Amino acid sequence: FFAEQRCLKVAAPMVRFSKLPFRHVVRSWGTDVVYTPMIMAESFVASQKARDVELTTNSQDNPVVVQFAAHSAKEFADAAELVAGKVSAVD
Repeated sequence: FFAEQRCLKVAAPMVRFSKLPFRHVVRSWGTDVVYTPMIMAESFVASQKARDVELTTNSQDNPVVVQFAAHSAKEFADAAELVAGKVSAVD
């Protein structure tokens, strides 16, 4: 993007709305980077079910940034480790 000197279009996260279907729609309108909805790190770390429900993605969902809400740096880091290699970035 920077080498091409063009504007980067980013879809900001929307609580409970930035799920995979929405991200696909905004990508179809030319968005370059998308965010997931805010995910509670504590439940994401504690529960496989929470991970399966809260974070859905596929090969077309790239680049994607996962947004976590955490009470501590450790909680944030634990959640980030679980998505390492599956997403483009963590916020």
